[in-house]
Amino acid sequence: MEGRDQRLIKGRKDMSKEKEKSEARSADQANGKVEGDASLPQAASADQEKAKRGSDGDWEAKAQELRQQRDEFRELAQRKQAEFENYRKRTLRERDGIRHAARAEVLERILAVGDACEKGIESMPQGEDDSRLETYRQGYELLLKQIQDVFGYFGVETVQAQGQPFDPEVHEAVMREEASDQPDGTVLEEFRKGYTYRDRLLRPAQVKVSVGGGPNPSGSESASSAAAPEPSTAASPAADLYQEGVGPEKESVESKVDVQA
Repeated sequence: MEGRDQRLIKGRKDMSKEKEKSEARSADQANGKVEGDASLPQAASADQEKAKRGSDGDWEAKAQELRQQRDEFRELAQRKQAEFENYRKRTLRERDGIRHAARAEVLERILAVGDACEKGIESMPQGEDDSRLETYRQGYELLLKQIQDVFGYFGVETVQAQGQPFDPEVHEAVMREEASDQPDGTVLEEFRKGYTYRDRLLRPAQVKVSVGGGPNPSGSESASSAAAPEPSTAASPAADLYQEGVGPEKESVESKVDVQA
């Protein structure tokens, strides 16, 4: 009996020890798990920090690339804008040039009509009381005034010739005459008016130039060096006027030039 009781007591003690060991192991495991769980947030934080640094680097590289593209597109836009502005100005200049050239051609054609009106008025006898002639005169004067108004509207100006120093840029010497009382290269007479439109010459003035006088104070080209025909070609002004449409005045102009020669 006593032996069985001792075995029971021993078995209980062993069970108590096993229980205590089991509880100790459970406690140790619990403590180890808690320590492991405590280290997890630290590892996760380190991973997040690393990922954040990598993400910030990618965004910075992407931002730098976008800024570079922005600068390139801005430079391209500015260059294209400058090219378009130059094209617009060049187109405007070309358009103005074409318009002025077309106007100059039309105005040059009208010059002959103005010459015809002036010669028609000059050819009418003075001092005669004839209603028909007066009607014609008024018609010529009205037409000439309208032509002059058109010239004034478009800025057509008359070339100054009579008494001026000869200028080969705007004068055409068709005769030369010795004149000791005039400086060399002075315009003595104007046979046909000259006109300018803006910065272009529509028609030079045909003139008679003095030679043999004193030196020209203006320093302009003298009559001796001007491209003018000899006095024997005095009929050329009449031919030029006749070609401009002043047929009825051909004989009177020729006689006038012959007398002057």
